[in-house]
This record gives sequence, C-alpha cells and structure tokens, in this order.
Amino acid sequence: MSETPDASGSHRVEAEKVYRDLRYKIIHLDLPPGTRLREGALGREFDMSRTPIRRVLDRLSNDGLVSMSPGSGAVVSDVDFAMQGQVWALRVKMGELFAPIMVNSVPPEVLKGARSLVKKIAKTKNERDLVDAFEQHHMLFLRLVTPGPVQTIYDQLYSQSARMYALMLPRLKFAEELEFAQTEFSAFLADCEASDLEKLAAARLKDMRDALDRLNAVPLMSPLRFG
Repeated sequence: MSETPDASGSHRVEAEKVYRDLRYKIIHLDLPPGTRLREGALGREFDMSRTPIRRVLDRLSNDGLVSMSPGSGAVVSDVDFAMQGQVWALRVKMGELFAPIMVNSVPPEVLKGARSLVKKIAKTKNERDLVDAFEQHHMLFLRLVTPGPVQTIYDQLYSQSARMYALMLPRLKFAEELEFAQTEFSAFLADCEASDLEKLAAARLKDMRDALDRLNAVPLMSPLRFG
C-alpha cells in the first residue's frame, strides 16, 4: 500500500530528526570513531524500520562521518587529519560564494536564535557546551543561505571540521576559544539585528579563516596548512 502524502512527510521529518541526532552525537564524540552503528539496534532505539535507518546512515556516509562496507555495516569513521586541510580549504572557498546567495532578510526565528546564543555563550563553562554553541551558530547561519548545492556541501564540510575541532579543543586554550566565540556571536547578533546579509556573509568567511589560523598554531594541526 502506498503512503499518503501526510504519512510520507511525517516519515521524512522523523528521519531528519534521527539524522540530526546521530550527527550531533558523532560530532560531540558521544559516538567516537570506530563505533559500530547497527541498523537493527538503531531501528529499535528510534522506533523506525531499517529502510529509513539505512538512508540516514547513507547521509552520514556522504558527510564523511560514517564508513559503510559490505559485511561490516556502518562504523563511525576515523578523523583523517591529513585530509582536514582540504576540508578547511573547501570551507573557505565555499564561504567566498555566500554573498550572492544569502536570503533576502533575516528570518525572525534566526534573530531569536542569535539572541539566545549570545546568552548561552555567556554561561558556557566547558568544552562540550562550546562545541554545542558553535553547532547552533552554524545551524542559524545555514538558515541565511539560500537552499542549494552550496548550502548542502557547506553543511557536510562543517560536520567534518566540527568533529575535528571537538577532538582538538583540549589542545587549545579554552579561555581564548570562549572569548573568540563570544566576540563572534555578539557580532553575528548585531548583524542579524541590522539585517545586514552582506556583512553576515563576510563575517562568516573571516571567522573561518581566523579559526583555521588558531588551529594551525597547534603543532599537530600542521597538515591543515594550505595556500
């Protein structure tokens, strides 16, 4: 029997929630590299059949967060630090494309989220909450980019670099990273309030370049150098 449009839409929403939940756990290292993701177990956890679970795992594989192989199934992929230089280079290049494809105005929910984020970062006390705040900032900015290939690829690249950042954060100076985040988010809020989309695009590009400079200052991050 074919699904009604409403049922089909509901299933897509549920699958998106499962995807975001698993991606969040992988980025935050709740599901560390090497963790096996079994379709049956995930189906029971999320009360979902194997087919949509398999599609979710395929999406995570496309993101570079999960490795799929016949017989072995899905496994949370290792972080290839040697490849992160290319990931960051691509993120910066994608950032150069933002200006002409920003939405026409800042949606009210993004402005509300930006205000909430500034309050959140002011109370942040640990590394996990800092990674979470950057994730929220990313999702808010994503709402400002017109849906399309640039938005999709940028989101995929972010998931890879965010997990690497979570792994490297203990090697960075937390107080300095927190200060950078507070400055970045406050400026983001001000630009949202002014609905200055051009400035928001330029700031996102500068923030990525600044973050790369900080990571390049860590000896282990030397493979990230480029250009």
